[in-house]
Amino acid sequence: MQWNELKSHLRHIGVKDLARIERAFEMGKNAHGEQKRKSGEPYFTHPIAVTHILADMGADADTLIAALLHDTVEDTDLTFKEIDKEFNGDVCALIDGVTKLEPEDVEHVSTLDDQIETLRKIFRLIEKDVRVMVIKLADRLHNMQTIEHLSAKRQKEMAKETLEVYVKIADRLSMHALRDELEGLCIAIVEPAEFSKLRKQQEQNENQSLDVIKTVKKHLTKHYPKMMEHVDLLYEQKSWGKLRLQQVTKKKTITGVANAIIACVCEDIDECYQLLGVLHQQYQREAMSLQDCINAPMVNGYQGIHTTVILENGVRIRCKIRTRQMQQYAREGIALLCFDKKASDAMSRLPWAEHIETLSQDNEKRSKEFWESLQNDILGEAIVVHGTDDQQALVPSTATVLDGVFYLYGKRALRLKEVLINGSPAQLHEALPHACSLTAKFAKHEHVEHSWLQYIETGVAAAHIRDYLSKLPRSKKRLLGRDLFSQKLMYEKGISLDEIRTAGMEKSAHTHLGYKSLDDVFIALAEGKLEVDSVFDLLYQKKTSQRAKKNMPVYQLEIHATEATVNTLLDIVRDANPDTVKVKNSTDNALITANIRLGKDERIALQKQLQIVSDEGNWSLEKKGYKRLIRTSLFLLVMLWGLDPVIANLLLQDMVSPLDLTFIRFVAFFIASGSFLAVYTLFSNHSYKPLSPFQPTLIASGVTLFLTAVFSYLTLSLLPPDQYILYIIGGLVVLTISEDITNNRPARFAIAALILLVAALVALSHANFSLWGTIFGFASASGFVQYSLHAGRYQRSVETIHARYPSFLFWLSTIGLLFTLLLYPVVSVQDLHITELGIVVAFVLTFSILPYGIFYECTRRIEGAKLEKTLPLVSFWTFGGTLLLNANLTTVAALPCIALAIILLRMRNTNNA
Repeated sequence: MQWNELKSHLRHIGVKDLARIERAFEMGKNAHGEQKRKSGEPYFTHPIAVTHILADMGADADTLIAALLHDTVEDTDLTFKEIDKEFNGDVCALIDGVTKLEPEDVEHVSTLDDQIETLRKIFRLIEKDVRVMVIKLADRLHNMQTIEHLSAKRQKEMAKETLEVYVKIADRLSMHALRDELEGLCIAIVEPAEFSKLRKQQEQNENQSLDVIKTVKKHLTKHYPKMMEHVDLLYEQKSWGKLRLQQVTKKKTITGVANAIIACVCEDIDECYQLLGVLHQQYQREAMSLQDCINAPMVNGYQGIHTTVILENGVRIRCKIRTRQMQQYAREGIALLCFDKKASDAMSRLPWAEHIETLSQDNEKRSKEFWESLQNDILGEAIVVHGTDDQQALVPSTATVLDGVFYLYGKRALRLKEVLINGSPAQLHEALPHACSLTAKFAKHEHVEHSWLQYIETGVAAAHIRDYLSKLPRSKKRLLGRDLFSQKLMYEKGISLDEIRTAGMEKSAHTHLGYKSLDDVFIALAEGKLEVDSVFDLLYQKKTSQRAKKNMPVYQLEIHATEATVNTLLDIVRDANPDTVKVKNSTDNALITANIRLGKDERIALQKQLQIVSDEGNWSLEKKGYKRLIRTSLFLLVMLWGLDPVIANLLLQDMVSPLDLTFIRFVAFFIASGSFLAVYTLFSNHSYKPLSPFQPTLIASGVTLFLTAVFSYLTLSLLPPDQYILYIIGGLVVLTISEDITNNRPARFAIAALILLVAALVALSHANFSLWGTIFGFASASGFVQYSLHAGRYQRSVETIHARYPSFLFWLSTIGLLFTLLLYPVVSVQDLHITELGIVVAFVLTFSILPYGIFYECTRRIEGAKLEKTLPLVSFWTFGGTLLLNANLTTVAALPCIALAIILLRMRNTNNA
């Protein structure tokens, strides 16, 4: 196409501007020179064609010049400086807007993608000058029109990208004519067989619609001749999506699927509403079909009134009533406004544009997140929400109640106190109904929870929340982010962040996330710029490929649901496609149980939904068999610790002395714990921080553990096991009473339990009293209480002990061994027969050392309160073992007291929880 041919399309351009465009034509032609397109044509034919498309839209001179030169800076030696020198106005800004970024422009940040960043660049310019996007759409349209010269693979890639991005953008600009042409070109490439069917359907629709228009026009003219003098009835082609729906329904009569579409073009808005009344008087109206987009324009600025009427023969007609200006805007969209003197007002038609800058700033260095927000907040489907004082907002169809508050009230939502939907209180996480009425109540001061980020689905709301969180003190953000990540690490692996070296994580933070330090990652987590699940994947473990559904692990879900949440929770569970689901109703609540096959991403998504809807502690999601393993472990723990004094009592009577047993215990403890620590360290995937053996509380723990063992074995050499266990449990109850009084908690249950234990002990001692046994019993109880205090204080105040428990046990055994060696001159271990020594060592390993390992593994995986409720049950095993060895009626008589005491202790733990 030469200049004279292009000039014939520029009749709307003045003489002065025409000369400028001709200079641009020559500049572009010379710059591209001998460059060729894939078709073999001169490359400059593409800029000319784009200019032609824009000229037919009525584009102004600057836009046309930018179109002619839009590829020169990217593909030739021409520079912005040279262009700016030649042309006044906005030409350079327009060309820069459509010039795509290269990979090297963003390679310094691993979280940036050049294609998405190019889109970000264009979108950020929309509010300033929407012509940039219009040029880009014309450029993409011509590329799709000439796509046949590309390879089949590249054609499909380009068509899919166009469907995903540019077709949606054209829709958001209400450029429906361009949108439909673009979409048709894409479908022809991606789904050629489907395209052929849709084209045939189009032809049938057009023939039928023209006949319907004649019938309707004749009928209305007969009854309303004066009004019909000003009304035009025009055939309107269905969108490709509506054609697909018509194909699916075929000849069935389906509500919402019309046989034809008529554009009813009126002189003014009053006439639009008059025609609406006439149509409803003359024809049967389809229920729920009325849509008033004049009063509430669509997100792309489109206006009109839509209604579906049913003719006498059953044909459904979708009538779109518009003024002539609305009709023109429906086809040309923002291109109708952006090229004339009113261009500055064009963006008032596009309410979504005001959110672009917010979304872009919020995801400044995160291409993927920006693209997701763009897809959802800008390019996705929208619904209408009504606020107070005739206020309304268009929000994404996926929005929650909290999203709606941010869309209606902006930053005021940071002071949100309560929300009403259609007059009733609503939860922040609930889905927002279309056309609902939303009323918000606000506090005096801003108060935002980090958990709000889980209650939203839109980037706009996330941006406001993150902005608030970013203004918190740095130290507070670091602690919050660290806590979020540590909770995730503890949940997934039973390891506290305090226990492991973080040098490897520091390196990964820089390599994979672009942050200089782990503290910066924690701050980003607190600000909501990173999600803890993605950080966990990148910093802690290698990503694994998703397995097939049948190979996914089965998880057991249990939820204690209230009457208000049971239906919502059931919907969540059923959406996860469970293998089985059961509901057991009771007076106040319901127990929902289900077995669900879940991949990692699915499990995380389900957990987030449950965290939002159900109260903390009211649900559990564990791998199938996990709870059985925990119950088995607790059973073994209670049994072994309960039988420990029983077996020790037997050995002390016939085989070994208390000091010999203590000596063997700590030597075996040292060897076993040292060996376990070596194996654990060798095969662990983590580098743990070392524990210092010189901490006073750790030394005190080792010393009191040694003294407890000595006095326990001395006690068991003089008293039966049932009396011994009462001293130990009594000591723990005294400690419990002390803690309750110190923390201003009611101690009545613990005091009552202590009285019962003392009564049982008095009854048992009356039958078999020993002064030294009693003294040693109190000493062993005191030692055990002191060990519990020092060990607990060490783990709470000095070191975190979860995954590092092998190291903790090793140092306990080492300290105990040092004191044990002092006993060497007075023990007679060397006199024991090899068989006897083997039996004693086996006892120590099985009943003393193994339970410690089980105990610390349990503490990593279950709550401390559950352990507190379980451990007193050891007394039943001790009493049971004592009865088997020595059937004593006094022991049987004491059992009810023990049972009642344990019930009281469990009631105390439940109340305190």
